[in-house]
Amino acid sequence: MLQRLCFDNIHLTATLQEDHPYVLSGKRMYAIGMMSGAPPKVGEAHLVGEMGGLWAQPFKALDSWGLSINGETAELVEFKGMFWGVERVRKRGTLMIHELEWVDEEEPALFIQIAINNLDETEQEVCLAYHVVPNLRPCWMSTMLSGKTITRESPSMLIAFDSAYPERAVAVVAEGGLRQSCTLKPGEQLTTRVVVYATHVGGEHGAQMQARKLLQAIQPRQAHKREVYYLASRPDRLRGDSLEAAYRCALLNIKLLEADLQIGHYPISGLPEYPNLFGCDVAYSVGGLCLAGRSDLAIDALHALRNVALRQCGRVPHEVLPDGNVFHPGNTQEIPQFVSAVRRVVELTEDTGKFAKEMYLACRTSLLNYLRGAFTLPQSKFPDYPFGNAMVEKEGMAPIKLDTVCYTWRALHDFASLARHLQAVDSDFDYAADAADALAWAERIAARFEDDWWIDEAGLYADSLDWDGRRQLDKHWTQIVPLEVGLASPERARRVLDTIIQGWVNEYGMPHTLGADERVWTLPTALLAKTAITMGDHEVGVRLLQNIASTLTAPGQLGTFKELIPSGLCFIQLWSAAMFVELYEMLHSGKTAHSTRVVSS
Repeated sequence: MLQRLCFDNIHLTATLQEDHPYVLSGKRMYAIGMMSGAPPKVGEAHLVGEMGGLWAQPFKALDSWGLSINGETAELVEFKGMFWGVERVRKRGTLMIHELEWVDEEEPALFIQIAINNLDETEQEVCLAYHVVPNLRPCWMSTMLSGKTITRESPSMLIAFDSAYPERAVAVVAEGGLRQSCTLKPGEQLTTRVVVYATHVGGEHGAQMQARKLLQAIQPRQAHKREVYYLASRPDRLRGDSLEAAYRCALLNIKLLEADLQIGHYPISGLPEYPNLFGCDVAYSVGGLCLAGRSDLAIDALHALRNVALRQCGRVPHEVLPDGNVFHPGNTQEIPQFVSAVRRVVELTEDTGKFAKEMYLACRTSLLNYLRGAFTLPQSKFPDYPFGNAMVEKEGMAPIKLDTVCYTWRALHDFASLARHLQAVDSDFDYAADAADALAWAERIAARFEDDWWIDEAGLYADSLDWDGRRQLDKHWTQIVPLEVGLASPERARRVLDTIIQGWVNEYGMPHTLGADERVWTLPTALLAKTAITMGDHEVGVRLLQNIASTLTAPGQLGTFKELIPSGLCFIQLWSAAMFVELYEMLHSGKTAHSTRVVSS
């Protein structure tokens, strides 16, 4: 079976040795199916075997959908992805079948167009049946009420609704009926169209009416979808280099992950496992989102995180579910990451003060009040170092984490810069005192950082620190963070970078934990690439960027940035694509990550 990716000037081809999942999406629905058309039994960490299917978050509409011809599934010859949609080419005897699928950009609707061609010189009897398996269940960890899926079927339509919540419904409407029989003459073609529409407020009647309405508008809605994706690929910014195709794929991955759901307008973190809003994922991605021309998505995601943080006294959430429930209230480092993300968006959008003022209270409350009040011990040996869980979610680490301390130092400078930015445009509040408070805290961290954290015999920083000053070195990927944020001294930064490049990096990139977990995530590899470029090692940075781009052709859906290199975990991941965009633009602009930041001193 052949898999192809065709989008404008992007053409990739692979031979499929096994079946793989694929994703289609719009702002209010996404579909995770299998390339073969088999039921998508995907999901290992949350809803085991049920993370695939058709989702109109915060609920699932269908477990599976597919076509049979004369009672059988026709042989799959080719699977073609186009980002905005997919097409299967099937063959059964002398019948050639084309199935085109896409999800509407604005409505929670899946469209299927079917064409069956008789290539024989004789007439052929055709019995077409379109099958769906409804399953109206809420998202993982939802507190929504859910009952049985009740199904009603007629020749032209299938309706399903939730017995406990009848307003939650799905309608499947087919032109000519879900089951059709005809005789095709030589060279003749049978065509039909199917719409699947899901709603959590309209019930049976609303779903049915909207599905019928969309069935009549299928061509203009497809044209709109294709235009949206073409523009998202930014054809005006083509540079003709070796990474251009990967850059456009990254832009289109960002588009695929855009959601506008109950919790707001935000980028999904990764599929199939994480259709949720994550604090750290957004923080790492806002630079790439803005540089991709999607500052609206970055701003709206930060607004959504702000809203939850203010309900939590300033604690920035780690994971918010599509139904609005907070699954994880937040790791320590997500507070400073949030503040720096706000500052980054202010910088990249050349904000005149509107966005900065909207976010200032949340930044101030989170950083100066909550982080200091809940995650520091003023009477301890390290009164200025926040403690608690951080990016590396491993047992056995000491309470004070390297990445949290570094991101806090960076955020304090970014917050002071934000305050100075607002002081220049807003006279209603005295921002100078906040800026001075933040800078004094940052200076206290910097003054003792090297003495507290450096392990000279290893040429590395401790990964974590105990309350008695004991340094613990596990060799996690977070070694790169002091370099990334600019806290490490120049000499030690160079020593750490050389140690990592020469002794840690494998054929795929930066391992998670040297000697203990050699899997390579795109995130640490991207941060290492960013740091290498910033420190002048452009060749290393480009090589690592190419490693991230290699996930586009790794086993799985062509053109998606996976979570692991070469492949693994989520088969499309936000920070993989967004950080690729940021690094690509950094290489072409000649600017380092911090070169345009306004840092108070």
